[in-house]
Amino acid sequence: LQRIVIVVLLLQALIGALALYQHLDRRKSQRRAEDRMRYLSAHDALSGALNRSSLVAALQRSSAPRDGVAPTLALLRIDLDRFKDINDAFGQAFGDEVLRATTERLKTCLGPKDKLARLEGDEFAILLIGPGTRAAVMPIARMIQQTLAEPMELSGHHVRCNGSIGIALYGVDGGAADDLMAHAELALFRAKRGGRGSFVFHDAERDQEVVAQRALTRDLREALGKGELSMFYQPLFDNDGETLVGYEALLRWHHTAQGDVSPAV
Repeated sequence: LQRIVIVVLLLQALIGALALYQHLDRRKSQRRAEDRMRYLSAHDALSGALNRSSLVAALQRSSAPRDGVAPTLALLRIDLDRFKDINDAFGQAFGDEVLRATTERLKTCLGPKDKLARLEGDEFAILLIGPGTRAAVMPIARMIQQTLAEPMELSGHHVRCNGSIGIALYGVDGGAADDLMAHAELALFRAKRGGRGSFVFHDAERDQEVVAQRALTRDLREALGKGELSMFYQPLFDNDGETLVGYEALLRWHHTAQGDVSPAV
């Protein structure tokens, strides 16, 4: 009888231990799954860099004054030049390789407190914590460009992918995260328009021209539907100035708010 009792107790202990092990294993698996979900919610799945919402949150945290002292920060928005050509030539899978390689290259340019994010497509952003003046940021921007300009050897292909950079400084170009994001984006647009492969700082007056151009572009897309476009025909004469040889068709735009928009604009 004692042996039976001992066996039963041993079995109960074994079952209890097995149940505890299974419980702890489930908890461990659950924690891993929760950690993975938190990671995915904060990071870009392709590159492993922070995503846009995480970058904005980091920017908001970093811009909070500490002990009454305003922080020194700079936000760099980086766009790969002619990445679409690479994607079209070698396929999306190769393009993803380029984005992952670019992420690793950009990480080498970060300070211990800096943050790297992939915003979308081939656009990245770096939050510099510490440098807050143009003089301090310029050598970092040059280093980033030099790092990106190095040739890549991926899957048997030799490619080069330069980057354009738009920069906004905290306290100079805005104090709110949304303002810095928007102003760095405008500066980036101006950098790409200026010939790519360059970096420019936000300039309120010059970037306002970018805002106006974007608004005009948007309005032009809607102009046909609004009936704002009309056709004119200009006669073309031969060298004698009298013989009519044809007509040039000219599309003119009468903006409802701005009036006649010059073709030059």
